Parts: sequence; C-alpha cells; structure tokens
Amino acid sequence: MSGKDNAVYFLEVSDPNTCKQLTSKRHFPHPSSVYGVMWDPFNPNRFISGCNDNNVRLFDITTVQPSPIKTFSGHSARVYNVLFSAEL
Repeated sequence: MSGKDNAVYFLEVSDPNTCKQLTSKRHFPHPSSVYGVMWDPFNPNRFISGCNDNNVRLFDITTVQPSPIKTFSGHSARVYNVLFSAEL
C-alpha cells in the first residue's frame, strides 16, 4: 500500500476473502508521495516505487533497514507508474 504519507506499507491480510483485517508488517519511508508500486516478478522479495520527487526506488523486504537498495534518478517529472524489466 502506498500514498501521500510518503511511505510504502507491506501489509499482511488475515482474511483474504474480506481483506478487513490488515496488519502492517513493514514500513518503507520515502521523501515524498508515492504514486506507483510493483513487485519484482523475478524476485518476490523486491519491489519498486515511483515518487513525486522524480525518482524510482528499488527495495528488498528482507533487509534490516527500510532504505532503498538502489535509486534510479534522472526522470524529468513525477513517476506515476513503474514496471520491471528483465534487463535491469
């Protein structure tokens, strides 16, 4: 889950049929609003996020610190959507 509170939350769903009970498992802070998130189809422990600060960040949920393992800068505008490529 992501939003304008400058973070991505890794949630656990207690009941997948209703999604009424969500428990926050991890919190990944960002310097600005997060608009897009995608899980890595090649590594289930990684996800990328696109932000209001024109950057894309790669995270690994198995690391102790909730900091990105790589930041992709150089975009000229906000990043609303993200997509993985096998070439990265």
